[in-house]
Amino acid sequence: MNFFALPFIYISTLLIFIAKQWSWRGPSVYKSTSENFTAGSIHSLLGTIAILIAILQPLLALMRCQPDTGARPIFNWTHRSLGIIGIVLSYLKNKAPSKTIAMEMQNRSSHRYDDTGKVINIPPKIINLKPLYGVTMMYVLFTLFCFCVTALLITMLST
Repeated sequence: MNFFALPFIYISTLLIFIAKQWSWRGPSVYKSTSENFTAGSIHSLLGTIAILIAILQPLLALMRCQPDTGARPIFNWTHRSLGIIGIVLSYLKNKAPSKTIAMEMQNRSSHRYDDTGKVINIPPKIINLKPLYGVTMMYVLFTLFCFCVTALLITMLST
């Protein structure tokens, strides 16, 4: 199933780099600490790690050993751990910048001026205030699906 996702991952990554003029916006040795910890920088780093894990998972599946070998538990734990880390990183990648953007919008809007130089006393605009119930529900459903598949496999293999 992940093999079908690989072309989409490659295309989306290519389109991201095209949109950013082929430049890395993530953390770098040549940037200051404050620049390395911006929302966009962290988003880039977490996204890159999640994409690398998503590409690595199907390749690991190709190198899967036989069920009766002693190395199979090592493969199972590696494959499972990378999958969970990839899911968590992709969730954090999408979740963290929205909170930071909301805080930045709140701080930015508290010092607004009109064309004459007067301070505008409108309450600050906060974006992304609504919780992401849809995304959370998708992760819950995915987790339930994984448990069901695992239970089915355990039942099939134990009989």
